[in-house]
Amino acid sequence: MAARIPQPDNDFNTYINATATYLTATNPGFASPNWERLSLTGPEFTAWVNYKNDWNLKYQKVVTQQEQGIRDSAAITEKNDSKKQFTQWATDPKLNKLDRIGASPNCTAQDRQVFNIKERDETRTVPTTPIATELFFDMKPLGGGGSMRFSCRSAHDASRASIPQGANGLEIRYLIGSTAPNSVDDCPAKEIRTEALFTLQLGAANTTQKLFAYGRWIDIKNQARSGPWSDMVQTVIV
Repeated sequence: MAARIPQPDNDFNTYINATATYLTATNPGFASPNWERLSLTGPEFTAWVNYKNDWNLKYQKVVTQQEQGIRDSAAITEKNDSKKQFTQWATDPKLNKLDRIGASPNCTAQDRQVFNIKERDETRTVPTTPIATELFFDMKPLGGGGSMRFSCRSAHDASRASIPQGANGLEIRYLIGSTAPNSVDDCPAKEIRTEALFTLQLGAANTTQKLFAYGRWIDIKNQARSGPWSDMVQTVIV
């Protein structure tokens, strides 16, 4: 709902800066930063901050020019496009970030105020049954330098990388080293993604090391529904 994100320039400027700052912070009484507590992924949080930085640069340019009596149509268009791009991204019907924040079990009255999410916006039927579908995945080195391509799928759609119905993301837990872990609990690194085909940068320093990984489907809005862990998959980083 774009109405949650005010569109007049001054109001939008306040909104995007306030929300980006708020997502970065950790509220009293919580162990995780607000972006993680409110069920955003790491890449989504980074994108939010990048949209804010892009807006600030283009908005300030227009404001400065206006103060000098200059009307730069190209700069105004770039500023308006920046606002439009963030609004469309944040309210994309396929993966609405504000819907997810409002539906998070950790969402508080303060969160709703910051993001302009009214109480009635989060009243909806949400699935509660745990995800039963198992995740299958392949890992393939991509071009050297520690880049690893992950292709994730389910038995229901084994021919292509895709996220099954009932899930909206996946979690990969992994370990880099020479000795295989005994279980997923021995894998300290975690990656949460909303796409079934993605590349993970493991670093050139880890080439020739082994990569051990487990995966599962998750509901980013309610991770208590997370599916079963896969069997361990391993490969060599190149």
